[in-house]
Amino acid sequence: MDYMIFSLKGRNTVLYMKLIFIMLLFFTKFNLLAQTYFSNGDATYIGGDCYQLTPEAYNKGGTVWRADKLDLTQNFDLEFFMNFGRLDASGADGIVFVLQRASNISLGTSGSGIGYSGLTPSFGIEFDTYYNRVVNDPRYDHISAFKNGVMDHTSSSCLTPTVAASATSSNIEDGLDHLVRVQWVAVSKTIKVWFDCDLRLSLQYDIQSQIFSNNSDVFWGFTSATGGSVNRHVVCLRDDILVPDTMQLCVGDSITLNARVSNNNAYKWSPSTQLRSDSIKSPICFATTSQYFYVTYLNQCGIVVTDSIYVKVFDKPDLDFYINDSIQCFDNNRFVFYNTSTDSIGGRIYSWDVSDGLPSSSEDTIVKNYGILGTYLITLNSYDLTGCIDSISKEIAIVPMPIADFGINDTIQCFKNHQFNVLNSSSDSSIIIKNSWDFGDDTQSEITNVSGKTYSSSGEYRIRLLVETEFGCLDSFSKSIYIASSPRVNFRINDSIQCLMNNKFIFTDLSNIADGSLSNAWQSTSGIQSYNKDTLLETYTTPGNYTITLVATSDYGCKDSVSKVVYVVPEPVADFSMDTTDKSCFEIQFINSSRGDDIKSRWSITNANSMRTIYTIDNPNHQFDELVDSVVACLRVTDPYGCKDSVCDVLSNTYVESLDVYNIFTPNDDGYNDYYSVDIEGSSLYNLRIYNRWGESVFYTDNPQESWNGKLQNSGIILPEGTYFYVLEYHMLCSKTHELISGTIDLVR
Repeated sequence: MDYMIFSLKGRNTVLYMKLIFIMLLFFTKFNLLAQTYFSNGDATYIGGDCYQLTPEAYNKGGTVWRADKLDLTQNFDLEFFMNFGRLDASGADGIVFVLQRASNISLGTSGSGIGYSGLTPSFGIEFDTYYNRVVNDPRYDHISAFKNGVMDHTSSSCLTPTVAASATSSNIEDGLDHLVRVQWVAVSKTIKVWFDCDLRLSLQYDIQSQIFSNNSDVFWGFTSATGGSVNRHVVCLRDDILVPDTMQLCVGDSITLNARVSNNNAYKWSPSTQLRSDSIKSPICFATTSQYFYVTYLNQCGIVVTDSIYVKVFDKPDLDFYINDSIQCFDNNRFVFYNTSTDSIGGRIYSWDVSDGLPSSSEDTIVKNYGILGTYLITLNSYDLTGCIDSISKEIAIVPMPIADFGINDTIQCFKNHQFNVLNSSSDSSIIIKNSWDFGDDTQSEITNVSGKTYSSSGEYRIRLLVETEFGCLDSFSKSIYIASSPRVNFRINDSIQCLMNNKFIFTDLSNIADGSLSNAWQSTSGIQSYNKDTLLETYTTPGNYTITLVATSDYGCKDSVSKVVYVVPEPVADFSMDTTDKSCFEIQFINSSRGDDIKSRWSITNANSMRTIYTIDNPNHQFDELVDSVVACLRVTDPYGCKDSVCDVLSNTYVESLDVYNIFTPNDDGYNDYYSVDIEGSSLYNLRIYNRWGESVFYTDNPQESWNGKLQNSGIILPEGTYFYVLEYHMLCSKTHELISGTIDLVR
């Protein structure tokens, strides 16, 4: 087994369990056994659960005692293995199971006393393997009960008749492990002994009053010795040898229930609720109410048995305490610890450990100041008469104070383009979580380092840094800065956009400063430079954009400048052409080809009759009401800056109106005069109808470009030779001539 959890009866039960449990976390199994059992004399721990009481050597003696005591007012039932060595005839002397009150380091005499002689007050069960006539031993390996370290079978200290140790063998010095069970029933004051599953001894005797003067707590263990004869005596005890029938548990805690060893390691616990497992030897129990738990198993003797364990559950207090502030700064730290626990039972005792090296206190409220930085563990402990103990711990910390500090790139700067870079150099920066800057101008910031801080006006300002650690510890530091006034630079331009012709720019200095005086310098992209002039005159010979810069310098060396652009605009160029192509009745298309930016156009067109028409669109169309010999067109352009230009041109009339009507055609497909049409120019209306001599329509068109091919409506039906009649209606566009004429047409093939 790797771990042991065991319980004793009494008020300190739970405390003892907690202490042992803590020990279990830090020791190996060997150390656990060393703490559970104490070996003395020649006895040694040999591994597993076993101790060698004596080696196979002369005049040796050893004892092994359980670290905790038994309570004789309570039942106990112990199972263990005894090995009496391998020597029979010459082997000696045996092992004694002993109850005693002296100590857990007690040793008796060796030889025939089997290490038990001399222990008083005591109760012993002798497992004797040697015939000693001086104490009236029987010749067989035997079991007897004695008191007060006296081993004579004929004395009053012998409490039982002597019986053979084994019911089946005359020799127990066979080198084998023998199962031994010792049971004490407190109510009937009965002790029983089984050897290899056979009941060998039963004694009803008030051990507590008759031997131990009514004291109930006793050490228990084993003694052994050799003299002139020897044997190796070994006892295997097991960590969990104690199987209590009553256990105590505080609400919220858990305990380990324990059954005796099973022959087949099969267990069944009930009820199974509130158990971590119901099929193992030692289940974890976390009961919240008092109750019995039963376990059924096959014991080492092959018998099905059912044992019971009563778990008594006690309430624990609602343990807690209040700390005014668990993390405080070193300066003026003052901790207040106040017990806020509630106890439904009453009678609970509380104590404080505030990690100051002083005795604990039971006061409800503790006020404490610490003079050393660091972390302290504050613990409130409680216990009551039920054995329930509890504690709660909280950690406090006294943390160092920060030291605020910072540096500035330059504490005096001109207002123009000023930028203050502030480097935070506070100590303990690793624990500073908040940097609060006050820049003296009603602005704040929480960044670590300040870069590019500017102000809205010149003057003196005080920068203050307040640093705060993650625990609320504060420190501050401040420095003054000064911002000198910068010039307010400006100048006026009489007209920033002028035409190239007669341009004249006038620049007037309007700069000023809040305090002190200014000097100035003029610069232009045209190459001019001028100093300390209130007014600058400039004339440019080529169009373009020119930048004028005025630089003003205060008597403190603070500078500012302003640049403005003037525009010298080129003159626009007026130009156009006229198009009369495919236009009727002297319709003119004017095409504006003027050059300039965003220019506006104005047209004036005058005919021979001094009739004038005005247009303001770029490319106007103009149509006169009657034929004229010529027209005069003029274009004037103006750009957005008022720059102007104009041009005029004359256009002669080339328009013609004509009409030719023919009276014969020969549609014989010889390529000559195969089609009949009317030649007409300048008409806006045209209708041609052709009839045969019976007045039937044979052809019609309203398109002067369409001809008659001598067939019916230009179809595939060929009309015969002969005389046909036409009717022509037309209207001339410009002369306004409108006529309906008729005549004959000879169709000759």
